[in-house]
Amino acid sequence: MSSFSTIDNGRFGYISFAGGGIKINEVMDSRSTTIKAQIGGMYGRALEIGDKIPADESFFMPSLNWRKAEITKDFPETIHFLTGPQWDIFDPKAIRSFVEQTFTSPLQGDRMGYRLQEQIEPAPKISILSQGTVFGNVQVTSNGQAIVLLADRQTTGGYPVIATIIAADIPYFVQMPAGRKFHFEKTNYHDAVLRIADTRQNLKKIVDQWRFKKYHFPIGPSRKSSPAIQKLIEISSRRKE
Repeated sequence: MSSFSTIDNGRFGYISFAGGGIKINEVMDSRSTTIKAQIGGMYGRALEIGDKIPADESFFMPSLNWRKAEITKDFPETIHFLTGPQWDIFDPKAIRSFVEQTFTSPLQGDRMGYRLQEQIEPAPKISILSQGTVFGNVQVTSNGQAIVLLADRQTTGGYPVIATIIAADIPYFVQMPAGRKFHFEKTNYHDAVLRIADTRQNLKKIVDQWRFKKYHFPIGPSRKSSPAIQKLIEISSRRKE
């Protein structure tokens, strides 16, 4: 049995299961839960106190104690964006409002999107055909509310899109604690590509560190059913000394 403390900085965390993962029937090749559609996971609902999730038994790897990533707890005050397809139809006053005012990370949000608390002057009432949505699109409704579309967004939408948050800043935006202040800053495609390249390079460094630290003593897996393997490793290490 495991327990977890509350998150002190951020919105959500992750847990990884080795040895094949949790043993729950897959829906559309996934064991995740979509609560709104009530499919997947544990009967299509959120986990409740007392739920028991079956998982494949796996070996214990002592060297995992060394494989820790140094993750910063600081969140940037600036979220960069590229102009959206309807950027030019917004009034200059709305544009200034979007790039100059301070926004507040919403108290509530889900994987479909975050509704920002601050208002933006809506675009003129013109007919816009439904268009495909993109992860990070910032839609502005007819009453001036900005909605940032996230992973479980709808496939198409008819609200004008004023901006799109760049891929490198999406993780910071979605993990930003509720109530945190930030502002949007316009960037260009070249800078967005450089930023995501830096992000991927940093992730590669973390993976390389994990692989290096994987072989700190005691080395490798020690299966519960085979304690002799651990003993052989210790004997071999002493002989090398």
